[in-house]
Amino acid sequence: MLAGCGNVSVKGASVVGTPGDAAAEVGRDGATDATDAAPGTPDATGDSARPACEPTAAFGAPTPLADFNTSANEDAIYLSDDQLTALLSSDRPGGMGGYDVWVAVRSDPNAAFSAPSPVDGVNSGDDERQPVLSGDALHLYFMSNHGASSYDIVEATRNGLTGGFAPPVVVPGLASGAGDVSPWLSAAGTQIYFGSGRSGGLGGNDLYLADLSAAGGGNVVDLTAVNSAADDASPVLSHDGLTLYFASKRTDPAARGNDDIWVARRAALGDPFSAPAPVTELNSAAADGPRWLSPDGCTLYFTSTRSGGLGGYDLYAATRGR
Repeated sequence: MLAGCGNVSVKGASVVGTPGDAAAEVGRDGATDATDAAPGTPDATGDSARPACEPTAAFGAPTPLADFNTSANEDAIYLSDDQLTALLSSDRPGGMGGYDVWVAVRSDPNAAFSAPSPVDGVNSGDDERQPVLSGDALHLYFMSNHGASSYDIVEATRNGLTGGFAPPVVVPGLASGAGDVSPWLSAAGTQIYFGSGRSGGLGGNDLYLADLSAAGGGNVVDLTAVNSAADDASPVLSHDGLTLYFASKRTDPAARGNDDIWVARRAALGDPFSAPAPVTELNSAAADGPRWLSPDGCTLYFTSTRSGGLGGYDLYAATRGR
């Protein structure tokens, strides 16, 4: 089960966890307004009448996610669409060792999150990182090097919302043995984006897209329109499928160095993505990488090792103008 989630309603069903924790709605079709406040966004009002932001407007100044950052590393976060449940990966004390998957909840989009707790049944003494949850909350995907010499994309499943997750297994059809990382699901859950160092790419890690079904991944394709000869990873796709954020080490006059956040857009789902551009207002000379985008496309969560944080990787939120 999602340890520490309390009674978490998913499309009318209950996920039973530790008594006394907050209740929350979870799933990609969240029941609350997608423009409600994100943690660490001090000027958000939760006004459901607010219009969506201009999707190409610049992001405002990043704000640290005080609910989650510690002196350890917080390298990823994923929120349900209603913004009441957060999954994160961290190597903070209290887990199994290395990076673990943690969960936190809240009862209102403007409230602080509960203290994160490790997710039962999926963690090990190795790394479990960058979790994403399917819309029905029955499938949890993340990257892990447990029992392997490199990262694989694994899936932990459960038969019902009141049960715990079975031990994670490598997703069939995706493993290359060359490092497969940073999964991201399409809104419908029928496609999976990820990074990989497999042969045949343009160099370093490339971004890939695969169909996803109960049988695993298939029809894996290299996203050559956005990849480079440097490392490209950490894809975050907008809810409408038209905007792709990712991290890249590519050189560019506008790049800041190390990993930067880049964005590519397309006009329709069947189109290739345009040439990517750096998200200059969010990048620093440290490592920066996107992790989650609100369903309305207005708030981007990212991780960074920039100065001024609590230590190692910290999590930040930035909201674009309306």
